[in-house]
Amino acid sequence: MKKIFTIILLSLIGIAQAEVITVTTAIGEGGSSTNIMRYLFSKMPDTTLIFNRKPGADGVIAANYYKQHGENNTFMLCGLASTFVLSDVLYKSNKTYTRQDFEMVISLGRAVSMVVAAPNSKSSTISDIQKRIDAGENISLGSMSGIVKAWTTELAENLGSKQVTVVPYKSAGQLGTDIAGGHVEFAILNGSTARMLHKNDRIKIIAVVNNNRLNELPDIPTVAETFKGFGSFIDSTIALMVPAGTPKSVIAQYNLQLSTIMSTPEAKEIWTQNQIYFNNSDLSIPAINKRLDNMMANKERLEGIFK
Repeated sequence: MKKIFTIILLSLIGIAQAEVITVTTAIGEGGSSTNIMRYLFSKMPDTTLIFNRKPGADGVIAANYYKQHGENNTFMLCGLASTFVLSDVLYKSNKTYTRQDFEMVISLGRAVSMVVAAPNSKSSTISDIQKRIDAGENISLGSMSGIVKAWTTELAENLGSKQVTVVPYKSAGQLGTDIAGGHVEFAILNGSTARMLHKNDRIKIIAVVNNNRLNELPDIPTVAETFKGFGSFIDSTIALMVPAGTPKSVIAQYNLQLSTIMSTPEAKEIWTQNQIYFNNSDLSIPAINKRLDNMMANKERLEGIFK
């Protein structure tokens, strides 16, 4: 009995000595970002990770809470476009934070979406779709909310919106099911849903919304290869941030630790499995800030999409 008590006591002492990291986020349990966060902090010695989930309004609730309660050893995990760009457009009356309330630590990469087609579709490329539209044919294009809605609208505009019927959906699961069943011919889906359906031969992937082709899908072109600059005005960068005023030395220390972990072959495999992609340049804080500035500069265009 005494031995068991000693083991429990030592375990409690170990927990007490561990650095407790709290991450405030609107991102739900079980998603790609959560999986990656758990992996990252499991590789940092003597660290206990706690998620403080504040769902709602594309991250507005989480960011507002974080502004008021963020302290030492606390991070904000957010999609830059959802939190700082779309929130400004959609939830102005609910927003009390500003970009100046946060300091960037590191980008965890970009969630890549994909243009997909029903298995019985006559088209296997964006060029195929364009030829059909040019010939006067109408097509259906499934649309979701947030960033994907912005990209779907852009794709429709590029293709010739008069002959594209955009069908709204509330969830990727239902849209994916309808694409697989041939009820909607085309859509832009998040990468994890698209890859799962593609793996089971239920859809065709015809393009990726990314700067470059993916190593795992080298024969699938990017949309930008057909439409120059497609998707450049807003992207799905996921980032870790800390409260404004955090010492630069602390930010640099976390950036070094996290980027070192991310650069290992094991980590790159974890990122690929979770459909999150990054280049080494994505880890640069100035590069992340520049990307965010570019997104924020395009708010006016987004307002036209979401009005």
